Amino acid sequence: MHNNEMKFLSVTLLLVLFYFISLTNSQTTDDEKPISELLLSEYHNYELMKKLLENFQKSYPHISKLYSIGKSVENRDLLVFQITDQIDRIEPGEPMFKYVGNIHGDETVGREMLISLIYHLLNNYGKDARITNLINSTNIFIMPSANPDGFEKVKEGSCDYSNGRHNAHDIDLNRNFPDQFDPKVNLENMFLSREPETVALMKWILSNKFVLSANLHGGALVASYPYDDSNTHKQSGFYSSSPDDKVFKHLAQVYSQSHRTMHEGKSCDEFFPGGITNGAKWYDVPGGMQDFNYIHSNCFEITLELSCCKYPPASRLKTEWEHNRDALVNYLAQVHLGVKGFVTDKLDSTILNSDQIYGTPLKNAIISVEGINYNVTTSMYGDYWRLLTPGVYKVTATANGYKRMTQQIEVFADHPTVLNFTLEREVLPENTFSQVDLNKLVSKIDLLIDASKRESIFLNSVEPQKFVHHTHDEMHGLMERISKKCAAISKLYSFGKSVNGANLYAMILSDNPSIHEQGEPEFKYIGNIHGDEVLGRELLILLMDYICENYGRNEFITDLVDSTRIHIIPTVNPDGYARTRGKYPDGRLNANKVDLNRNFPSPYKNSLAKSNTNKIISTLKQANNIAEEVIQPETRALMEWSSYFPFVLSANLHSGAVVVNYPYDDNLNGAQVDTPSPDDSVFKMISKSYSMAHTEMFKGIQCSITDKFQDGITNGAAWYAARGSMQDWNYLNTNNLEVTIELSCEKWIDESQLEKYWKANKYALFSYIGQIHKGVRGVVLDEYSNKPISNVTIQIVGNSHNTSTYIYGDFWRILTKGSYSLILSHPSYETKKIDFKVDSGSATFLNITLRQIVGKYEKITQNISKVVSKNNMTILIAGVVLISLSSILLMLGCYHKRRSSNGDKRSRFRLDANFSTAGFHRYDQLVNSEEETEILSTSSGSKKSSGKATSNDDSKKLLFTDDEEDEEEDKIFVR
Repeated sequence: MHNNEMKFLSVTLLLVLFYFISLTNSQTTDDEKPISELLLSEYHNYELMKKLLENFQKSYPHISKLYSIGKSVENRDLLVFQITDQIDRIEPGEPMFKYVGNIHGDETVGREMLISLIYHLLNNYGKDARITNLINSTNIFIMPSANPDGFEKVKEGSCDYSNGRHNAHDIDLNRNFPDQFDPKVNLENMFLSREPETVALMKWILSNKFVLSANLHGGALVASYPYDDSNTHKQSGFYSSSPDDKVFKHLAQVYSQSHRTMHEGKSCDEFFPGGITNGAKWYDVPGGMQDFNYIHSNCFEITLELSCCKYPPASRLKTEWEHNRDALVNYLAQVHLGVKGFVTDKLDSTILNSDQIYGTPLKNAIISVEGINYNVTTSMYGDYWRLLTPGVYKVTATANGYKRMTQQIEVFADHPTVLNFTLEREVLPENTFSQVDLNKLVSKIDLLIDASKRESIFLNSVEPQKFVHHTHDEMHGLMERISKKCAAISKLYSFGKSVNGANLYAMILSDNPSIHEQGEPEFKYIGNIHGDEVLGRELLILLMDYICENYGRNEFITDLVDSTRIHIIPTVNPDGYARTRGKYPDGRLNANKVDLNRNFPSPYKNSLAKSNTNKIISTLKQANNIAEEVIQPETRALMEWSSYFPFVLSANLHSGAVVVNYPYDDNLNGAQVDTPSPDDSVFKMISKSYSMAHTEMFKGIQCSITDKFQDGITNGAAWYAARGSMQDWNYLNTNNLEVTIELSCEKWIDESQLEKYWKANKYALFSYIGQIHKGVRGVVLDEYSNKPISNVTIQIVGNSHNTSTYIYGDFWRILTKGSYSLILSHPSYETKKIDFKVDSGSATFLNITLRQIVGKYEKITQNISKVVSKNNMTILIAGVVLISLSSILLMLGCYHKRRSSNGDKRSRFRLDANFSTAGFHRYDQLVNSEEETEILSTSSGSKKSSGKATSNDDSKKLLFTDDEEDEEEDKIFVR
């Protein structure tokens, strides 16, 4: 062999050797692959998905949370993964977005895309500016699978329809929602006969103010938008447009155009121009989830069909992710399109700067856009979001009891427009004190305990003619008829929903039912918190009807209504009542089997924290998979409602005994021992006002051998301890005094006995309401401006239970006869002490002014202004002095500003917005959903600006498309 041939062979062998060495080095093991690639290498069944999500949360605990909104038929959790920068609080002004996948169990691509999206967002937080901005400004919720049972039944590679499409009851979940064109569906029955997955999704949607959403499917490649069906239910070809058709087209196009191939519209043997379609035009889908979102909540949802094959091989997942990744992020960013802002009460609203507002929020204010027949409502913090395409619009805010306000704004494509509303009350608070002779009214109230004289008080009154039990629908129908018949003095409203979705109705009876009149106290009666205790429910229905019939006919009833704002709730447990019939009912508890009158927060519920008993209970709960008790929707609604209105007095109607039970209901050890409150003497007085006006209760009726009630009243804990009761919660957390009235030995009362019980309780019901006009009342004003001051602490010397003024500066304090000293305190005002007396007549009225705590220069200005107002001759001199003073202050201000601008900007004064309920700023707000109690907490922060479009660079970035490749990813979970 020649030398040249030897050299050639050596080089060839060397090259081959290098090739195999390089090939070996290039073969990376699965352990060395990045997480994003591993996620797309296989499908994840329920157990694997759950473990992944749990580890995601553990690895990124500061920006994520995992929770369940309910259970599937086969008891799998419906898991939701939440991502936001402030994970343990709600940020007012921050919109909520959601993705839902796999509602059809055999349509699997969306499920895996959402799992990868979760990691993509988490991993790029702090690395990618756009994703970081999105997470910082959005509350993101992702549900990879709404039908985990269905997924477990299908096999990889099944491209067409399979048995895993439906849930374990063989029901198509995306045909199981209430349909807008079904005449049988209403708010009362919309939850009936629905699948557990559907009910969980409905409750989740209704209890949160989602702004934008998408539902991920498979079997086609198109973005479908509402409406999904029509009133004709034509199989296909009928374009069923929603009022926001233009917005929905835009949203669908954002996804389609961002998708690698969807916008071509040619896949899967169907042609969709631009890759989008109206749902009903494609084919009719009654009972779909996307239409339910739009019709029953603030949320705009579209349906995304992501693949021609419903369950393609796992080898396709990487390609599908490349096709969908940018589209998923770009669509999410559309939650910031349109207009957003806050709606607050003008009485105390103050714009601090371009990002903040201070004021009382108006919950459920209506935001409407001229020319679009679709409204959204504000959240409990007064914030709202309204998706709109670029253009000029007239936007109106409307709230009950306030003057509507309309503003014209322009919406841009790259950032949201901020538009705030400060609404003015329809009736000004000045000079609205009742003209009723309250001394005369109270003298009549005191006669109600005198059986020989009380009949004369109800002369010319008309008695009820019908005494029957009412179903929830019948009760609602009767309340509607009363509200129409007596429209001038009544207002029917719903303040929440039960577990099963029944409305919790309340009726206001007053001469101006829609507003709080300055100086007029507010009262409430609540019935049927235990569903099997039916008498209180029917007595309150009779009471509403009786007041309606006799207002304007009977002087006493007319005066009482004109001077009091009365709220009546016949039932707060309609689900329990629905299970109650006859002598052996099981309706005491709500639909979640919780006793609502043990469900309120109590200072003693954690008293066993250091006890072995608590450890035993915890161990038992874990062993038996018993969840910790959560605040029920009925309880939550009552708490929020009770904190919203300035209630002074209330009663909770029960059965099972004949007695009035007053606080406290409980004590540290849960012992059966008299546990008086600081207002024990007052509670005894108001309790006797009921028992002594009752035809029998004052006799101390014994329903059991152990019942011994002198004068028909008892301290709650002395009778038996009831931890978590409503009456104790009211006393400890609001200005309201509440007692529990037990009306009958039997819980179920036959219809034939209802008239007898009405006659026995009629006088007592009115006598108790009348106690609201005893004690002390008044108004607290600013000494200089004469404007009302809210949240002034009212302390009675010698009594540790304080109350506070409402937003109009008015206050009430029920007291027994005697001499008292009252101390008023407020952080911005000088403390003041006033002595007064309470006699046997109506409440003593105090007109109080407080002097504001001001600085040196403000005092000089105020003094000059006072002199000017009293002596016109000094106007010229005062003007010169004021101008001189202003010049000095201006120079000082400029000097200070120049100095402070050189300092640390972080030290500048910043006052967070206050979004507490009006008049009760010291109480916490409530979360939106019982399923989310552990993940959503309140915040007093806010984001706010004027009616001008924002120009913040970060907000503009949110809507820009981003085609940059992913940055280097973490290769391990634990950071």
